[in-house]
Amino acid sequence: MNKFNIIVTCQRNRESVAIHELESIFFLLGDPEARFKKSVVKGLLIGWTRLDVHSLYKELRELLKERPFDFRNTKRYIPVDKVVDTDIEAIKKAALDLAENIPAEAKYKIEIEKRFSELSSRDIIDAIAPHIARKVSLEEPDYILLIEIIGNRTGVSLIRPEEIFSVDKELFGGA
Repeated sequence: MNKFNIIVTCQRNRESVAIHELESIFFLLGDPEARFKKSVVKGLLIGWTRLDVHSLYKELRELLKERPFDFRNTKRYIPVDKVVDTDIEAIKKAALDLAENIPAEAKYKIEIEKRFSELSSRDIIDAIAPHIARKVSLEEPDYILLIEIIGNRTGVSLIRPEEIFSVDKELFGGA
């Protein structure tokens, strides 16, 4: 699966069980066609859904309230807008395309998660940040330009902080 629009974390060595859990959750949310698979990283799944991944956190929050025991193995749900090769120029192009959607008055930050990659986070930030004419806020951004490097594929997203759904934060208030 080279194309995905969601990343889900789970307990390591529980990926197969987490995939079954996800298929059940997405069936309940109205997408029986959603598909998930293991990535090259233990505890990290990638998937494709027809649902709007940017509003998914609201639906997941409601489902978690109604059916908390359906969320035993999955931990965080992260939306993905674009998937590119793990190459600084490809990442830069995707990030700058998405950054055009940051309102002029908004604050943002770049966040990078690297797995199985030798690329330097500093080099990636230096390639992108000078081209975004918006205020930066590392503590309270309105938007996050999220770069998820998973081996030779990279997911790039422009999200609001609340769009990353964390089962533990919802259940335990920030755990």
